[in-house]
Amino acid sequence: MSKLSKEQAVRYLNRIGLDASLVDATPSLELLNAIHFASLQKIPFESSMLHLPADVATLPPDTPIKLGGGDTIYLGEPTFERICGPLNAGSLCFGLNGTLASCLRAIGFRVSEAKGLMNGRMGKNPSQEGFEWKWAGTTHSVLVVDWEGSQSRYIADLGFGGAQSHLCIELKDGARGESLDPKTAFKVTYGPLPHHDLSSVFPDSEPRYTYWRWETTQGDVATVEDPSTGYWWPLFSFLLQSVNSTDLEVASHYACTHRDATFTSLLMVNVYKPGGGFKNFGFRRGGKREGYEGEWAQFEEDGPGEETREYWVEMKTGPLVEVLTKEFGFRF
Repeated sequence: MSKLSKEQAVRYLNRIGLDASLVDATPSLELLNAIHFASLQKIPFESSMLHLPADVATLPPDTPIKLGGGDTIYLGEPTFERICGPLNAGSLCFGLNGTLASCLRAIGFRVSEAKGLMNGRMGKNPSQEGFEWKWAGTTHSVLVVDWEGSQSRYIADLGFGGAQSHLCIELKDGARGESLDPKTAFKVTYGPLPHHDLSSVFPDSEPRYTYWRWETTQGDVATVEDPSTGYWWPLFSFLLQSVNSTDLEVASHYACTHRDATFTSLLMVNVYKPGGGFKNFGFRRGGKREGYEGEWAQFEEDGPGEETREYWVEMKTGPLVEVLTKEFGFRF
């Protein structure tokens, strides 16, 4: 599904709350950012399809939910319908970015779909004692977008929920990305894979682009020039090379089914908030709530200048259907 039909592109624009007339708009950075930010706010980054049976809403409400009880992600038309159809749900990075790429092409953008290495120490401070770098497999997808007359190319990525910039970042060494949270910042670098000597294992490794996030540990504003106030950590790193649909399907299938893949043991739903911050629902295998029997997940909502809202959700069909419907807009 490399390109949506005009009718499908209109459905996607309606799904993210933008005017259908934009399907005929002239491609521009302003339009790209509008579609990117609206997609982050409206379409969840989520793995529920891997763990919830298709008939979850018809099961008795006290039926226990077990991880792995769902299905894999099928890219293309099935993912489009999952996002834009009656369920009003989301997907993981391969599904989200693939669907976005197809919509952007329908509007007139040129899109390259690439694969990226994931940071296996997500969010951790590299300067902490005992820290060891770990780069996981090539299990992330990322888009590089331009258009006729554009002065540059831009990174678009829906595959981190609230963890990345709400706007696209220029594909250029040293480029900075905007943040709605004054305590975070983003940048892109170009060069060898950070903090990893590949020469002995991969002698033919090429320079790559790496997408970084700044985490503030002191103060209320990101002061990236002062390393004592925070630290940079990479989300992912990728080679600028277009990948065909079959290779993307293979990588997606690994991410959805392999025993060592993150999401096979994680039920997660995350969506970006308009003013920054996120809504997040998560459960890892064996999740417990002190003083209670059974397995429990947690919901959390946070944002700049807001008090955190959080509560527990029992891992049973009734409570799960309720939180996905009420907090994330699913329609079972």
